[in-house]
Amino acid sequence: MNSLDAQEILDVIDAKYFLISLKSREVIQSNVSDFELGEPCFKALFNRTEPCELEGRKCPCRSLTTDNGRISFVTEKIEGDKRKIYQVRSKLVKEDLAFIHLDDITEHVLFKEEVLQNSKRLESAEKLANFGYWELNTKTRMIYPSSGSKEIYGVDQSAISTHDVKQFVHEEDFELFNSNLTQLLDKGRPFDMSYRIIRPINNEIRYIRALAESGKGGHMAYGIILDITESVNAEKAMKEHGHYLESLFKNMNSAFAQFKVIYDHQNNPSDLIFIDVNARFEEYFHLKKGDLLNQSVRDVVPDSKQYLIDKYSGLALSGTSEVLFEYADGSGGYYEVSVFTPQKGFVAVILTDVTQRKRAEIALKEAKEKAIESDRLKTLFLANMSHEIRTPLNGILGFSNLLTDEHVGTEQRKLYGKIIENSGHRLVTVIDDILNISMIESNQLKIEYSDFNLSDMLEEILIFYEKHYKEKLEHIEFKLTQCEKGQNLVVYSDKDRIFQVLKNLLDNAFKFTSAGCIEFGTRNVDDENLELFVKDTGIGIKETKQNVIFQSFRQAEEGQERKYEGSGLGLAIVAGIVDKLKGEVVLESNPGEGAVFAVCIPHNRAKSKVISRLHHELSESITKAAKDKTIVSFEDDSLSVEFLKTVVESLGYTLVNFDYAEEGIEYLQTNPADMVFMDVQLPQMNGYEATRIIKSGHPKVPVVIQTAFAMREDKEKAYDAGCDDYIAKPLTVDTLKDKIDKFLNV
Repeated sequence: MNSLDAQEILDVIDAKYFLISLKSREVIQSNVSDFELGEPCFKALFNRTEPCELEGRKCPCRSLTTDNGRISFVTEKIEGDKRKIYQVRSKLVKEDLAFIHLDDITEHVLFKEEVLQNSKRLESAEKLANFGYWELNTKTRMIYPSSGSKEIYGVDQSAISTHDVKQFVHEEDFELFNSNLTQLLDKGRPFDMSYRIIRPINNEIRYIRALAESGKGGHMAYGIILDITESVNAEKAMKEHGHYLESLFKNMNSAFAQFKVIYDHQNNPSDLIFIDVNARFEEYFHLKKGDLLNQSVRDVVPDSKQYLIDKYSGLALSGTSEVLFEYADGSGGYYEVSVFTPQKGFVAVILTDVTQRKRAEIALKEAKEKAIESDRLKTLFLANMSHEIRTPLNGILGFSNLLTDEHVGTEQRKLYGKIIENSGHRLVTVIDDILNISMIESNQLKIEYSDFNLSDMLEEILIFYEKHYKEKLEHIEFKLTQCEKGQNLVVYSDKDRIFQVLKNLLDNAFKFTSAGCIEFGTRNVDDENLELFVKDTGIGIKETKQNVIFQSFRQAEEGQERKYEGSGLGLAIVAGIVDKLKGEVVLESNPGEGAVFAVCIPHNRAKSKVISRLHHELSESITKAAKDKTIVSFEDDSLSVEFLKTVVESLGYTLVNFDYAEEGIEYLQTNPADMVFMDVQLPQMNGYEATRIIKSGHPKVPVVIQTAFAMREDKEKAYDAGCDDYIAKPLTVDTLKDKIDKFLNV
């Protein structure tokens, strides 16, 4: 057997080798052809111009003496324009001789670098795309996940069994996952499936999409997993939002319709096609969705306006939106039309019911107008009240001053006194009207029902006006007319309020009638209703003013140019009282032809027999008793005392007055009295309390309370205190005489 010598062995070695003299640092032998023997080792090996140690590099020759005669490292050098990487191995052969072996590992190193770079790129891509790569050994059933796969699954193992992976799968998706994995392992069948996992690190549920296929030979399988949780949640949200929008679309309060624009051969908009409508649109226009879809507007609404089609189409082309207009449907409804373009060539119309808003605007406008009118009327009322109050005050104060003149004769004095009295009555009427309308408007007006003879009351009114309007009655015929059933009729109602209604109507009749006839009375009476009337031949009332005059502070003529005076409250009070009595007032009038006011009120026929007038007739004929009687008054106002004393003494009686209630009560304990006049507002003790004390000791002595408090409640307080009668100030001679005659001439 022949053996090879050393040179033959060196020649068959594929790698480069160099035999170097350590002493001279020269190459003395090599299998490399492109260099000359004797070249410095650093130039032959590494193409350097300086020894390795001078360039701060490791020298494979000198290191042998310190590294146990053997060394290995990797180095790079540029050969031509290529990068070369070598595995350098050195061995000390002899004391001054080194054998250096250079193995070209360029491709291997570059491949590893590329693999590393690709791994880094894959890792970056996994993070960006939220996916992971994995390999599966079908024999060992071990999965080797990438960093992206480990992040998605929430694990840190570099290898994990298929059995462990199954533990992460959501129980509802386990069957799907297990079936696909088994098919891959047993039959090499690829899969693309979506399932849920429960991450072990935080129990978070994530949605996964996995794709896999078997490698060549079936020993390995490869695949990727994608975390699709965000997209699944987004899809769910979109579906929910879609359902919400669909529900909103179906149930929105506004009518909605979407159209597609149709163009003619000249590319001008000619019609609109229904694409969709909601339920409210069907309800508004009484049309069915199935009958509208894909139908043209002109076919559905033949009289469609071209300008609206042009307008809608223009918006569809421009992509803008606009609130076009409001319109009324003729039945009290108001709608707002809004148009927008969901996409080019399409237009959507929203019809919103703005009836409530529009009505509120109208109501606000009307309220504003009413407020302005109310302010005007308030100003007018204040001016009117100022006139109505100051005018009688002027008469009272002016003629009171004239009465103090000693040169005034008896006839003039009587005239002045009459003027003062009339002015006082007029002032009281104004105050009473203000109080009455205040009670009506505050709902404080009380109705007191009782049985009374209506015929007697009407005759009392007749006598009253015949007495007070003697001069006017020279030119006016004044008469009372009663229907047959109204004769001697006893009714159950509020006598005072009915009297007040008739008085206000008659006052108006006398005010506006200068000649002709004034008639009042009953026109119709049945078991349920009573109809009273006042008719005159005065100036009449315009139709446009016939509702106005029943409003507070309103008159047919208003302003400073009005011809007739008055507060403008009389008819408002009539309307308020009649309404409280659950009746109604009807007016018939024409200008220049007079007026007829009919008052219809419900009543109950009194169960008592018809009251005879016998008592009234007999009371007038009874002989007045002797007048040697004493009247005690409780009054602290000196003028009122003087007036009371004058009237009482003119009737032949004696008046004893006390400023303090205690003094008068003490007097009555030891002195007889036939009658007591009691003022309410007294110092130390009020008139109500004093009345209670007097009536407790002298129950048969009549007590008449007199007060400036004229409300219905004050009258009730007076009777509750035990008084026998009540007078509201200001007092008149006739009123005082009537009360004295009532209690002393029995």
